[in-house]
Amino acid sequence: MNVYSFFFFLTIIFYIFNSEADFDPESYKIPFVVMSLSSLSAEVHSLLQMHDGTLPLLSFPDCYAAAFSPLQVGNETLEDGVPLEHLITCVPSIAVVTAQNGFKVIKWVNNKPPGQNSESWFQRCKSPVGNPQLVQFSREIIDLLKSQPSCLMPISKFIPSYHHHFAKQCRVSDYGFSKLLELLEAVPHVLQIIGMGTKRLLTLTHRAQVKRFTQDLLKLLKFQASKQVALKDFMQAYHWCFSRDWRVTDYGVCDLTDLLAEIPDTTITITNQTTDTVISVPKRERTVEEMERTKQFAKEAVDLLRHQPHCRMPFSKFIPTYHHHFGRQCKLSYYGFTKLMELFEAIPDNLTVLECGEEKVLILTEVERIKALAAQLVKLLRAQKNFSLSVSQLLVEYSKTFGYGLRLQDYDAATLPALLAKLCHVVKVVDGSDGREVQLINRKSLRLLTTQLLALLMSQESDQVAKGMKVEELSHQYLSVHGAQLNPCEYGFLSLSELLKSLPFLIELYVEESGENVEDCSGGGREVEWVRLTRLYQFARSVRALLHTYHYNQIFLTEFQGAYSKFTGCSLESRFYGYMSVDDLLGAIPQVVWIKGHAHKRIIVLKNDMKAKPSSSVPSSPQPGESMESPRDSPISSTTSGTQSPGCDADSELLRLASPIDLLCGPVPSCLPSPQLHPDPVLLQQMDLIDFERTPPPQPQTELESVEEAAADGPSDPAERRGGSDASPSLPEGKNILSMDSPGRRASRSRFKLAANFSFTEGL
Repeated sequence: MNVYSFFFFLTIIFYIFNSEADFDPESYKIPFVVMSLSSLSAEVHSLLQMHDGTLPLLSFPDCYAAAFSPLQVGNETLEDGVPLEHLITCVPSIAVVTAQNGFKVIKWVNNKPPGQNSESWFQRCKSPVGNPQLVQFSREIIDLLKSQPSCLMPISKFIPSYHHHFAKQCRVSDYGFSKLLELLEAVPHVLQIIGMGTKRLLTLTHRAQVKRFTQDLLKLLKFQASKQVALKDFMQAYHWCFSRDWRVTDYGVCDLTDLLAEIPDTTITITNQTTDTVISVPKRERTVEEMERTKQFAKEAVDLLRHQPHCRMPFSKFIPTYHHHFGRQCKLSYYGFTKLMELFEAIPDNLTVLECGEEKVLILTEVERIKALAAQLVKLLRAQKNFSLSVSQLLVEYSKTFGYGLRLQDYDAATLPALLAKLCHVVKVVDGSDGREVQLINRKSLRLLTTQLLALLMSQESDQVAKGMKVEELSHQYLSVHGAQLNPCEYGFLSLSELLKSLPFLIELYVEESGENVEDCSGGGREVEWVRLTRLYQFARSVRALLHTYHYNQIFLTEFQGAYSKFTGCSLESRFYGYMSVDDLLGAIPQVVWIKGHAHKRIIVLKNDMKAKPSSSVPSSPQPGESMESPRDSPISSTTSGTQSPGCDADSELLRLASPIDLLCGPVPSCLPSPQLHPDPVLLQQMDLIDFERTPPPQPQTELESVEEAAADGPSDPAERRGGSDASPSLPEGKNILSMDSPGRRASRSRFKLAANFSFTEGL
């Protein structure tokens, strides 16, 4: 140690002991300084190295001036200044504690210089999670100090300010303490006490200030259209967002960059450009699986809030309530987020976050609240006689059934009739014997409608399936095909869009800006809703088209995969649709196919509702002249022209099979029809068809029988005999010709009569 350091150390020790001995705490004035936190950090650590890790707070200005340069010290009225004691505690790994003699000293957190992997400053003071009263008091402290200039308040004004701000008394005994100072010291994670004596000041800790600034900054960035703001425009953007001027001292530091340095990179992104620095929200591209999981989470959140009174709950209770309700943890990374608030912001159509001071409240959107109320009224009215209830008794019965009252303001309704008008798709108000009554509406089943909508969407052109069709166009097609208007209220929905949203596994809705000239007030194109089949049911459409090419619309399961690959031109990968096997994949489309049989004899059968073939303009199944061939086509049959009739196709195809292979062992031509049995028409006569007739009654020979006998000597070709009208001579008008196989003709040749005669005919 040199002579200069020795005399400097003696001077400091002499000053400390003399100043502390004669020091009056009531005369102490808290110094306010203007200094960057980044520059103060290195200098504080250097002073602690010189003084063995401990330095009195009262001596810090003189020691700092002796080692570096005088501090820019002001007073409490300095608008741009920050209390020195608070600024020192903002330095990482540095703490200000009270010694045994009652004076405050500056020291390292762990009584040694911080290492490279030292514990961060914000991990020192834990939140009082075990005492819910102190947790609530901590929030009240933050809310109270936020309303004060520079977040500073004299300790003597705390009780009246608390009473004025919250309109209630601050009873220290309610928290288990006897003195106010003990209560204030019980929340060190949010409250810092600066100074000594009766002139002590209360302010927020640096940890609470950084957390508060992070929330305000994210709100400001999300307020911007581009989700970013330049540093030069920060003050103006702050004023527009919060309706107050920007003052960095309100957050306990003197420089904005000190606050930005405390926020992690996963929360905001700072980009240094040539002209300015840009602050933005980091963008992370979420996977398709994460977005699908988020949609499922939206349904779970709606289900959870539906069980809460008035469909709302505190933000802080969501995680434990979710765990209790579903029996599993809510992992944010499972949905592609790092914060719960970001997850809620990703489902704005289902959930809204309201800020009531420091407390956040989750509430369902108005559309979801109407749905929840509709379900409650259905449950309530089904328990009543004749499914009806007097309007005057509705609110009383609602409170008895669900345990809380029905608040009209939650549904933006001034009167009960106005609220019931919003539920016209569920209930109706009629005149009863005792006055006006609320009754349930008989809703139609969605099963038939689901099949009809699937058939319409599956009848699209192949190149339009991925895009789908407009919701309005779907309604028009339903009207033209079924001859009736599609009314969603008949199925319990307010709009067709809500009806389609109730079928998320079959169809999906998306919004696209229309290219029409119609523009909204914002100047953009009009948003149009489109509907399309999900990826799974686009596969189901191909399966339906494949089965349309088979007789009886069925195929063996063992042959399906090869036939599908040949029909579509691509291999079938069940994992692409999220299933482990083809059996599981086919079992996931019960509206289209079902599997019957056992073991290797299992057969895929098309549902009866899906057997109606589409129009000729829809290429759901191969058409004549198309390049796509049927899975059953042989390489030779694929060259057959599609302009000939089925009979000509069969003959020409069989003639071209110039192969030494036996035809019975080869592939069956696709155009060869299958034999089918059809009953011939029977002319009912007044006779007994069961008892034997020993001797048929004599009948006079008529002109018709003479014609039949003449026709019997004609050509013996079965085709000509079946077409007797073409092979027989002309008869006078009003005469009917019976075919050669008619029961009237066979009656003279057989001892007994048959009710119907079956013959082999060509299939369609």
